Amino acid sequence: MLNLKGIIKWLRSPLFWILILAGFLRLYQLGTNPPGFFRDEAAKGYNAYCLLKTGRDIDNRSLPIFTREFTVYNSALPTYLVIPSIVLFGLTEFATRLPFAVVGILTVFLTYLLTSRVYNPRTGYLAAFLLAVSPWHLLFSRWANQGILLPLFITAGLYCWIRAFEPDVKHTKQWLISSLIIFAISLYTYDIAKVFIPLFLVGLFIIYRQEIRRNSLFFLLGLCCFLILILPQVWFSLTAPELTQERFNRISIFALSNSPSAIFNLFIKNYVTHFSPNFLFISGDSNLRHSVFGLGQLYLFEIPFLLYGIYILFRQRTKFEQLLIWWVVLFPVPASLTYEGIPHALRTICAIPVFSIITAHAIDTLLQRVPVYAAKSFSYRGMRVLIMTLIIANISFFIFNLFFFYPQYSAPVWQYGWRDA
Repeated sequence: MLNLKGIIKWLRSPLFWILILAGFLRLYQLGTNPPGFFRDEAAKGYNAYCLLKTGRDIDNRSLPIFTREFTVYNSALPTYLVIPSIVLFGLTEFATRLPFAVVGILTVFLTYLLTSRVYNPRTGYLAAFLLAVSPWHLLFSRWANQGILLPLFITAGLYCWIRAFEPDVKHTKQWLISSLIIFAISLYTYDIAKVFIPLFLVGLFIIYRQEIRRNSLFFLLGLCCFLILILPQVWFSLTAPELTQERFNRISIFALSNSPSAIFNLFIKNYVTHFSPNFLFISGDSNLRHSVFGLGQLYLFEIPFLLYGIYILFRQRTKFEQLLIWWVVLFPVPASLTYEGIPHALRTICAIPVFSIITAHAIDTLLQRVPVYAAKSFSYRGMRVLIMTLIIANISFFIFNLFFFYPQYSAPVWQYGWRDA
């Protein structure tokens, strides 16, 4: 029997409406916007179709762990995710993109779960909303790119990790092992995970070393599961480096035949560039598959809140906030090892949830620090209206741009017209 009160409570929850918004922004015109159908998307869709019909990929390999997309070999996980969608909707652009849009929506939900667990529900709602309308996250949720899976697995792994070490938790073993299993699977999402996840876990283990000591047996069990699950990835990388590293070898800073000092200087330059206001807030990635024209990867209104949020992290320095600092420090590293398209939004896609969480925490902290008498004043209400107007205008500009102008000016980079030709 349906619990009517529970349904009404859920319908009144801000999270419900945030997820509705996230779903609408990711599913509306999904088959036609982005325009065209980029070759990487087509490869995933057709590989999934072949696996569905024959159990073999385009290279005639049975149920592969890695599949070829033209000249590049990637994990087959994203391709397998497309199969149920093709069963339901056929071999179409919409069907190929749908699983990645759903992943984007789930990441919004998991960001709420993680943030509300660490801070409070209001901060969770704010973080989920910021992610739901994020230019960075939204655009990547609307096409079949495996990179969008990484933020999902990071937030899911962290949520299980946080649950494992809560006071009086009854299922530490299950949460801890689940966390490490999720982090292991994340290595099969997108290539930058091979660099980011191991470094991220080193920081995670150091920050939570006391909790790990108290649960050393469960941790070792989880670590064994982690190592077993990554064995195929390691084996394939060692036995077929010409396939797994072919793309990286072409775009790596080590391929430029420079001296060690020149390589180091280029890495530092690349690293710093990813923190530039121009990339984050003004013009974003130059590749129109990664950003819309006239906007950064984040909104302009986020600048003061993000700066204040980083200040809070260094001032409070709880374990989770130390981890957020490590996350921010680490996110440009994989992209900085390449020289192509710097700064690169896709190769730094692992950063998206952390910026939403930090900004949400800053906004909630500011709201809590407003005295009661000040909150009732005319000047405060006027300031709040002004700030909300600017935020709505900033978000509306992006959404209007994405759905009305973006399909026209971005068409060439999406190979629009190839189907007709």
